[in-house]
Amino acid sequence: MAGLLKILSRSSPLARIQVHEALSALEQYWVNRTPAIPSFEIAYLSSWGDRHQEVSLLGGQAPTDLFTRELDEALLTGKADFAIHSAKDLPVPLPQGLVVAALLTPKTGADALACRKELGPIAFPEGLPPGTRVGTSSPLRQAELLAARPDLTVVPIRGTIEQRLALVDRGEIDALIVAACALERLGLTHRISALLPFETHPLQGYLAVTCRANRGDVRALWGGLDVRSPDSQAEPVFWPELQDVDQPPHTWYAGTDPSRFWRPRGVWHAPLISLEPLPSEEIDRALSQTPQFSWVALTSRTAVKIVSAAWRRLG
Repeated sequence: MAGLLKILSRSSPLARIQVHEALSALEQYWVNRTPAIPSFEIAYLSSWGDRHQEVSLLGGQAPTDLFTRELDEALLTGKADFAIHSAKDLPVPLPQGLVVAALLTPKTGADALACRKELGPIAFPEGLPPGTRVGTSSPLRQAELLAARPDLTVVPIRGTIEQRLALVDRGEIDALIVAACALERLGLTHRISALLPFETHPLQGYLAVTCRANRGDVRALWGGLDVRSPDSQAEPVFWPELQDVDQPPHTWYAGTDPSRFWRPRGVWHAPLISLEPLPSEEIDRALSQTPQFSWVALTSRTAVKIVSAAWRRLG
């Protein structure tokens, strides 16, 4: 396993911290194991989403791979060995030829509210004054916020966590909805005014390692840290890697008991015989309102593409 492997990441401060978090976990895992892990060279890239901050994420115009495209292309052309991402940024399915080598133990998946100093710690939602300007880039967060407090003003924002917090500090917005794990990783938990009772993306807080499908060495390197592994002691996680099955396109199943999943070879499946398919209007309702289900099983690659687009649209 010895040698030099090249790692790719986005260039934001948070992305850089995530790389070192992942590598620290990897080094700790291999410290008393053999063979010795290779050396690493890290390259940081600006993604399409980083360069086009004028594109709002609230309107659905952004591509699904806005934060991964350049890294995916570099992997596929052999310019790097693996990439480290925030898992929820990954398009589903991945570009042909790429796989998730590992999904790493997550930080908290909760959303947080970071308010200007004058507001201080608050009780949400009643603690926010009417008309409070709240910044977010997520349609789902926008919908949940306005469902809780229709009198608040949602302000679309883009940029790094530091740039978004600066909007609060300059008084351009009164509060910011942000992933609590991002503030934790950046050492900014003192900016949390409240934790929000919102449903969040099922992969929020996770880091993902991607590589070419033929890179068995990279998959072996990270396999011991993969929470999808049958041997993992981590909480169950949904990951849409279902194989093509003999089911009609767009067949979805949903429920509230994740224990009904079983996962051979680290891939989540569902016992489809015991579940009823959802009619299309139920799917639309579940996606357009606060999520009603703790998991959704997708029984075709077409359905995986649909839910990927829905998650990207909703945040």
